[in-house]
Amino acid sequence: MFQLTVKDQDFPCVVFDVDGVLGMTFVRQYDSFGIVVNNNKWLAERFEKKFVGRKFNFDTFNKQCNGRARPEQIRNLFDLDDDKLTQEQVDDISKQKDTEYQKFKDNGQIEKYDHMEDLLKKLVKHNIPIGFFSGSTSAAEVVEIIGLLDYFDIGIFPHPSSKVDENGRIHAYVKPKEVPGQTFTFEKGFPTKSNEAGYIKCAEKLGFLNQKFLGVEDAANVAGKKLRLMEVAYVGPLEDLEEFEHKPLLACETHEELVEKLISSIKEVEYTTQINATLFNPEGNGASKDESNNPSPNTSLVIDSPENNLRQ
Repeated sequence: MFQLTVKDQDFPCVVFDVDGVLGMTFVRQYDSFGIVVNNNKWLAERFEKKFVGRKFNFDTFNKQCNGRARPEQIRNLFDLDDDKLTQEQVDDISKQKDTEYQKFKDNGQIEKYDHMEDLLKKLVKHNIPIGFFSGSTSAAEVVEIIGLLDYFDIGIFPHPSSKVDENGRIHAYVKPKEVPGQTFTFEKGFPTKSNEAGYIKCAEKLGFLNQKFLGVEDAANVAGKKLRLMEVAYVGPLEDLEEFEHKPLLACETHEELVEKLISSIKEVEYTTQINATLFNPEGNGASKDESNNPSPNTSLVIDSPENNLRQ
């Protein structure tokens, strides 16, 4: 059996963010917002007033939007202290942005980050379960566009037809190898992306309940939090972490550095006590209640789930 061992901490599974980690989607999100700003002079004026004469730019967009839900992104960019956007305006801006972003997707203008596929191949080869969690309703579509969907055991993202309410929103999950091309309504009351609960749910779906796991993130506001079960491997500008007291377990400036360090962290572990476990229970509603799904060293894990074509 294999696992990741990062700075003397062992992890049985890995959960990836999508935007900015697997695909260059965050750049296209910025481009989409930029088109909306160019098409709406009043938004450009609000931005310049809020950020003291600055034109719409990527650095400001990154700091205000990365790791945040769409309504919060829009308000962070365009709300003024004495003039808040109405909800109708927020919804309209969001709709315009989605229209422009869809054009990029339709034209195949979203690329995967160099080297990330190498990492996924290594994790799959060594039978280390992997999933993705995203706050984007188009996450599964994007992962498929960049050609990485079939590597994953599970993906969780907001259901495209659901709306945000006081309890969160309905989420969907996709199991690429078990049920290709299908998504399933997940549950209401799901937390926002900046909360680790979505990642925890993904780890549970991989069969690991109440167990530490590794999350790969590019959002400094997520990496800068002390989380209960998720340790973060961060990729992005290191200066973005400076404002946070807590530091992630691993911080890398580039995807190439991240991939190199994580591949070198794959270690073989001996297990001696044989138990049974399933990656996904038949109902698809969370990890098995049998806590033996969380093996400790010196335990042999036998997977009952169907063979994953990529794991042979």
